[in-house]
Amino acid sequence: MPFFYEFRKRNARAILLASIAVLVVLAWWNRFIQDDAFISFRYADNLSRGFGLVWNPGEWVEGYTNFLWTILMGAVHLLHGDPVFWSTAIGLAAFAGSLFLTYRIALQVFQSDDVSLLAVILLGTNYTFSAYATGGLETSLQALLYLAVIYSVIRPLRLKRCRSADALRISFLLSLCMLLRLDSAMLCCAVFGFAGVTIARQPSPARSKATCLAALLAPFAITMSIWFAWKFSYYGDILPNTFYVKVTSGHDVTRGFVYLDRFFSSYFLYPIALISVFSLTSFFRKIRAELLLIVLVAFAWIAYVVKVGGDFMEFRFLVPVIPLFVILFLWVLLSFARTITIRAGMVLLVLIGSAHHVLTFSYDASDGIESVRQLHAHVAARDEQWENIGKVLGQAFNHDPRVSLATTAAGVIPYYSRLTSIDMLGLNDRYIARYGHYFGRAAGHERIATLAYLQERKVNLIVSHPYVALRSEPMIKVPLIPGVENNNLPTSKAVEIPLDSLYKVVILYLEPSPVVDSVIAREQWKVYQIMKDESPRKIKTPP
Repeated sequence: MPFFYEFRKRNARAILLASIAVLVVLAWWNRFIQDDAFISFRYADNLSRGFGLVWNPGEWVEGYTNFLWTILMGAVHLLHGDPVFWSTAIGLAAFAGSLFLTYRIALQVFQSDDVSLLAVILLGTNYTFSAYATGGLETSLQALLYLAVIYSVIRPLRLKRCRSADALRISFLLSLCMLLRLDSAMLCCAVFGFAGVTIARQPSPARSKATCLAALLAPFAITMSIWFAWKFSYYGDILPNTFYVKVTSGHDVTRGFVYLDRFFSSYFLYPIALISVFSLTSFFRKIRAELLLIVLVAFAWIAYVVKVGGDFMEFRFLVPVIPLFVILFLWVLLSFARTITIRAGMVLLVLIGSAHHVLTFSYDASDGIESVRQLHAHVAARDEQWENIGKVLGQAFNHDPRVSLATTAAGVIPYYSRLTSIDMLGLNDRYIARYGHYFGRAAGHERIATLAYLQERKVNLIVSHPYVALRSEPMIKVPLIPGVENNNLPTSKAVEIPLDSLYKVVILYLEPSPVVDSVIAREQWKVYQIMKDESPRKIKTPP
């Protein structure tokens, strides 16, 4: 045992790096791509082709929520890189950085290599944190930046001084967090409040304190002022269009509590939460500044998640604070559990909870939370093929902007088709975000385009939620607009478009177009006339 202990101490860094490498491989094994990532990719693609940071050329709407990530993907497009590959690579690199920073933060808090390494292992084996190392969105980079902010605040605390250079670093990192996601305002409020009080209380001359506070606030304020001014001049608004989708839909905080409940239930975290509640007295008696900061950030973020009603993606909104949950869990472990047996049991419970989540978590219509596997299946599964739908449409119509389509799968299909696209859920459409038909489904998916609006926009093809079926399956229904009953469709048609040797997609052909007619004739797609004197779901097969 002494030999083992000495070996571990001498090779702590090598063991850490080896552990991170193994966990990165695990994250790569859990990799996936989701439809929403292609919203940013479409903006980035249009930017790289000279159309600006827009969804459709000539339409100025901010439908993305990750400015910095979209700009980064724009650089990838400009260099003719594959955004799926590079978003995965960047996400995995950010994941590795998050594990390393979690180790450094835990080392500051616990002063123990062993406990810090355990934090890395628990974090890296958490399926949600591991899976969202990829996905195509900014989630992993967001977690990295949050940890970088916290480490930049905690380190001066340990040194019992805050220099202007430290304050500048914190201000710069907070600016990056805001540029990455506007909801990082929750982190900024917690950190500015904490850092401001800390600087004010440090034993330094008043002039030195004032300099530090200026270094903390000024760069952030200047960056935000420039960015907000640009947003207002470019889009006519400071807030992204997605804000109006949620705010005007009257979401319920109950849904946010349901979101948290599923997370805690799926990961077997309720016993640990109860122990944490019983440890509160001990916590406040032994409180240290770095732990207080972690608690403030974690609870501020949880309050935000509850307020916005959670999310429809499997716990993506919790990824930035899962590292903080791990550190707080370890504090409870060391403070409450006095024996090795109890501590080992609690760690085992966390690991079993993660395994339970992987094996059992699935979609539940009552809360609308889609699993990572389901999110990936939308894009890549053979019986859904959203990616292939976009590619087939893009190839058939040669990316002709005169052809317009409307879809609820407003990510990968518009991205690969490069057709003029109406996001039927309103994330990329001003009118739908504010006045679309309310049908109260999943978070961020509460409103939808009406038929009248699609007619006004003269939409040619309505993909809606893609209706993919076997090519041998007889056509007995037409896919209608979700959430809108009794559509009185005008003269229109249903078109079968082959995707491969086995599957087809069925779409509505609403607004006649010579371009669409010529492609249908050339590709020999089957067309079905919708009969006016019957239900819209009744169709007349071609002769």
